[in-house]
Amino acid sequence: MNIENRFHNRLIKIKQATVSVFKISLLAAVVLFSTWCMSVYADDFPKQVLMITSYHQGDSWNDDIVSGVQETFSKHTKQIAFFAEHLDMRRNDGNDHAQLFLHYLKGKYAKKTLDLIILSDDAALNFFISIRSQFFGDVPAVFCGINNFKPEILAGHSNITGVNEEISIAKTMDMAFHLFPDARNIVAVCDDKSAVGKNNLNIFRNAADQFKDRAVFSEALNLKITDVPEVLGKLSPDTLLFRLNNLFNTEENFVSIQETMAVLSKEVSLPIFTAWDFDMGLGAIGGVLVSAMEQGRKAAVLSLKILGGVPADQIPVIMESPNIPVIDFQQISRFGLTLKDLPEEAQVINIPDSLWDKYKNIILFVVLFTFLLMVIVILQTIHLRKRYIIEKKLKASEDHINSIFRTAPVGIGLVGNRVLKKANSRLCQISGYEEHELIGHSARMLYPSDEDFAFVGREKYAQIADHGTGTVETRWQKKDETIIDVLLSATPVDLKDQSKGVTFTALDITKRKQAENALENERRFLTAVFDNIEESIVICDENGALARFNEAARKLHGLPEQPIKPEQWSEYYNLFREDGITPLPVEEIPLYRALQGEEVRDAEMVVASLNNTPRYLVCNGQKLTDDTGRISGAVVAMHDETRRRMAELEHKKLQTQLSQAQKMESVGRLAGGVAHDFNNMLGIILGHTELALMDPTQIDQILANLCVNARDAISGVGKLTIETGKKTFDEEYCNEHPGFIPGDFVLLAVSDNGSGMDKETLDNLFEPFFTTKEVGKGTGLGLATIYGIVKQNNGFINVYSEPGQGSTFKIYLPRLISDKDADKAVPEKKAAAGGTETILLVEDEPTILRMTRMMLERKGYSVLSAATPAEAVEKAKNHSGAIDLLMTDVVMPEMNGRDLAGKITDLYPDIRFLFMSGYTANVIAHQGVLDDGVAFIQKPFSMADMTAKVRKALDKT
Repeated sequence: MNIENRFHNRLIKIKQATVSVFKISLLAAVVLFSTWCMSVYADDFPKQVLMITSYHQGDSWNDDIVSGVQETFSKHTKQIAFFAEHLDMRRNDGNDHAQLFLHYLKGKYAKKTLDLIILSDDAALNFFISIRSQFFGDVPAVFCGINNFKPEILAGHSNITGVNEEISIAKTMDMAFHLFPDARNIVAVCDDKSAVGKNNLNIFRNAADQFKDRAVFSEALNLKITDVPEVLGKLSPDTLLFRLNNLFNTEENFVSIQETMAVLSKEVSLPIFTAWDFDMGLGAIGGVLVSAMEQGRKAAVLSLKILGGVPADQIPVIMESPNIPVIDFQQISRFGLTLKDLPEEAQVINIPDSLWDKYKNIILFVVLFTFLLMVIVILQTIHLRKRYIIEKKLKASEDHINSIFRTAPVGIGLVGNRVLKKANSRLCQISGYEEHELIGHSARMLYPSDEDFAFVGREKYAQIADHGTGTVETRWQKKDETIIDVLLSATPVDLKDQSKGVTFTALDITKRKQAENALENERRFLTAVFDNIEESIVICDENGALARFNEAARKLHGLPEQPIKPEQWSEYYNLFREDGITPLPVEEIPLYRALQGEEVRDAEMVVASLNNTPRYLVCNGQKLTDDTGRISGAVVAMHDETRRRMAELEHKKLQTQLSQAQKMESVGRLAGGVAHDFNNMLGIILGHTELALMDPTQIDQILANLCVNARDAISGVGKLTIETGKKTFDEEYCNEHPGFIPGDFVLLAVSDNGSGMDKETLDNLFEPFFTTKEVGKGTGLGLATIYGIVKQNNGFINVYSEPGQGSTFKIYLPRLISDKDADKAVPEKKAAAGGTETILLVEDEPTILRMTRMMLERKGYSVLSAATPAEAVEKAKNHSGAIDLLMTDVVMPEMNGRDLAGKITDLYPDIRFLFMSGYTANVIAHQGVLDDGVAFIQKPFSMADMTAKVRKALDKT
């Protein structure tokens, strides 16, 4: 018994211990679970936000700010418990009301833990600041809608940030002048009694100072409703109104915004601008407006930052009021403006609905109804077929279906094994057959050939097998044998059993096909004309890329098949002015001018493609525009005037040569006669002299006249140089130089460093009686006599002179070769080798510049040509590669050749030089322009002489 009691007691203790352990474990689990739940609940517990607005619920401004806050909060994932309370200060004012409102808040929110306060407008902020210490403590706050916020408002208060509200009068004025550029008067409708009115008036006056050159600014202050017709109704049409506050009634109390705008819109037919979005829809055109919604949105964004853990003191106040440019479409339409007149950033309200917007429900209904009707037609046709087989007595229902079948706008039929079983009236109209002529016959009767019939059967039934339906375009032959185009669509009555028949629809598309074919033919015709016209035509897009060009343009410019970007133009051709030398600036390119909107007429230019010779073009072009009038590209047609231009130049050249020859022949005859008579007199004095080549007296005459002229050209002390030499001219050189004669010549040169001659003097130099000397000091026959003597002896004269640089007369007389010297005659010169070096060629005479450049390029050299020393220096600076040789005229207007060589050497220290001049080498040396030993070639020179000199200068080490 004792053993049993002991065992029983132990069992009881074990049970008690087990229960204790279970209780402890359960308690621990409960504690742990509670802790976890509290942490999870704390994470998900919503933030509590109280918004206090200044006005009552139902006030549009008040409600829009609240909506802006709620809209932004609704997009945030964190839960927010949002409460809104309204101070109602428009209808209630004074400290008593504020205390009642505080009492109300304490009663409602005393047990709530608020995380944030949002304050809308000045009254709410002032209320909050005044009672913060009594109830809210240090709860962070965000304000919005505060008129012209100043930081001192928050003096002594922390943990507050917000959004400033300030009207944008200057920006609204800028918008007004954009819409009405002819406006010359701006009138502000405001008052100077209320604080709001005074503030708005000051902003208006400050803004007016910025635009005082654009218009006259005035103010209509403290207007009553009854004053409007008299004060504002008589303003000139070039006046704009700015509503900055409301009108007064006869008791001098403000009326509502609605009543103010109603009176202004009715009594004044002028554009009305405003500063607040709540004026929109009441008659105001718009402006850069204070937006209640945007104020609320911005305040909510700041609130979310604070709720996310950022202290309010670290978030600066948004000082730039988030105003929005808004335009009322209905109002601008009153004044003849359209959407294209509006600033790009403006939001437009009251845009009338488009046809789709107005009638989309009806359109969708009609489309859906038509679709359903077609579905019904097909389904009913199938259904009728089944009903016809199963039950012939359902006549009434069949008539109903047949009525739809008959009145369908497309041809509908039923075939079985391609035999017509049914056809509606539209199908009969399309085919030209009566119904009884179709039913029971093969559909082959509708096709003009077996091939068409077989093609439709093969194609349509293949589509049905793959997709359940088939659509194909084909041709039908009507009863009157007219061929038409038809669009056929077919589907089996029973997809599983095509023996039950196939329903098809037929649509006559003949006119559409004809229109498509006509359009395609027109396109082909225009393409053929474009590609085969002799005129070169290029079309570019709005970016200047050559989008299309015809074959003539492609060949002319050496273009590829694909479009060319603007930066690729120079890879295929270069453009020059009509002289063929001066590069054509971008702004003068006809295609560029047309792309800028200019109408190009008879613009001339020279194009030099990489593979063709230069071509002279006359261009006409114009812009291309899209449906909106915006420039979308340009087209230019180019007429190749090369043949005509070259013919004109050749004709002009020959005409000039002929005229000169005729003139010189006449002069020669006259001068020859004078010289002959003079020679006779000298012959009496000097006696007869046997001549080897020429009468010595004539030589005396030549030297005497030239030396006297040289003396007269020298002022004070000068130099007179007489030189002799030998010269040979070949056929090639003489072809390029009118007046030169091939053969061996003796050279007699007379040079001076006197005053020189201009081009006009040079052109008339050998004409009889032409003189530049004073009356009584010259007959004008001296040089004419010399010319006659030289011509009598089959020679010719070249003159080189420039103002201030002296003159050189070169007389070439045929060389007399005796029999014993015949073998010693000057041998024909061998053509010197060319090269691939780069040569900078400088010559102020255009014809010599062009000729010398052509000579050098024919020998393989790369030539940079310049007409002036300044141009030469500029080209040397801009050239990216090496320049191996400077070939320059010695005497030029801007600077001489030696000074130019010095400037070029600074850029290219290893460059070599070849100087050229019409003056003789001795004259150039005497003038000190060139040093002894420099490479020099005397004009005129042949291609062989020039090539040899160039090669020698380049090879000099």
